[in-house]
Amino acid sequence: MSMKKEQLEEIEHMVCVPLDHTSRGSGTLELFAREVFYASNTDAPLLLFLQGGPGFASPRHYQDYEWIHEMAKRYRIVLLDQRGTGRSSPVGPETAKDFSSAKALAHYLSHFRADQIVQDCEFLREQTFGTDTWTVLGQSFGGFCAYHYLSVAPESLTAVMTTGGIPPITATSVTQVVEKLINTGIAFNEAYFNRYPKDLKKLIRALNLLQTPITVFGANRFTQQKLLDVGITLGQESGFETLHYLLDEAFTDSEATLLRYAFAKQASEIMNIETNPLYAILHESIYCNGFASHWAADRVYAKHPTFKKHPYLLRGETIRKTMFQEYPALRPFAHAANLLARYRWPKLYDMKQLRQNNVPVISLQYDHDLYVDSELAQEAVMRIPGVKVWQHPTWHHDALRVHGKQVVRGLLMRLDKAARKPIVKAHERA
Repeated sequence: MSMKKEQLEEIEHMVCVPLDHTSRGSGTLELFAREVFYASNTDAPLLLFLQGGPGFASPRHYQDYEWIHEMAKRYRIVLLDQRGTGRSSPVGPETAKDFSSAKALAHYLSHFRADQIVQDCEFLREQTFGTDTWTVLGQSFGGFCAYHYLSVAPESLTAVMTTGGIPPITATSVTQVVEKLINTGIAFNEAYFNRYPKDLKKLIRALNLLQTPITVFGANRFTQQKLLDVGITLGQESGFETLHYLLDEAFTDSEATLLRYAFAKQASEIMNIETNPLYAILHESIYCNGFASHWAADRVYAKHPTFKKHPYLLRGETIRKTMFQEYPALRPFAHAANLLARYRWPKLYDMKQLRQNNVPVISLQYDHDLYVDSELAQEAVMRIPGVKVWQHPTWHHDALRVHGKQVVRGLLMRLDKAARKPIVKAHERA
């Protein structure tokens, strides 16, 4: 008989922070964080968790997350809703009506990247928790935020752990990043259709039926482009199976003459950007380290010979300009998103500071990651002392959720080992 898990306790924290931490007259935002802990471990040090995204709230149903229970054996965990998500002044389609122009809306949305998120973290650390340092765990985009944290406030960090979240700090353009990710997506397509060869015929048949878009529910039309967007799920551990069984029930009859309503509705919801519009609005900006994005994915797709030859290929994690017309809840942001695509974003990484890093960093990476390029990740950590990379050959980008206990134990074991050694001026693999 298995022992019942100790239930986690929680404390809610809601504070007011500046919209722009560099300009206190810029207005304010509400910032929400949920502190979770075991009652038997209330004196534990703090660990800040930064969620993947951009544009997604911290985990709900946290009692069900194996990694949270495992990490709570050592830490009190701060689950931050990053600005614009969850209960932290959330950004939704209703937000746009509060602004008189696209320019004003774009200006507002330009304050939701990692630079302001990390300043929110510093506000919480100092004002709410009153601690000199804390440990940070960043998943995916949360890892990007953690590396920015190392750039601007390393003195506040006891240690950093990331899962699938080493940013491309050496990239000189968003195009460079997107080209690599799109090529990885092609490899995932090949692997998927090798595993399920019959699915290619089903996908092409569905795309042919969608030459005339169909109404799924309300005014939300299901199109060829939306169907191709479901490729984003291929990078998850069960992603191939999710897509396979989606296509397995795509049609109302064995002759595949009509698409099922259920198929169209489920497929249209996989991208999950209408309820989390910041993901689409800011996605390319997270790679902008002192430059603009200029709709990089659109430009790469338009010239890519493989996509020209095989237009049925599924897309990975890329954002297109036309999404702001195809997805109704994104339409209020279309003009602002276009302005942000031309905006030259501030730099995110201070290379001088990173080259002298003395904070222990453990970064779990995966041999095959649809969402983070391994070559650019390796180039990044080669320039930062104290980073130990745990390279896993079989796990996927969602390993923290799927293999929570093993991930946490592996991270902490490596962190404990790193803490017993001096920081060296070279990249090490853990």
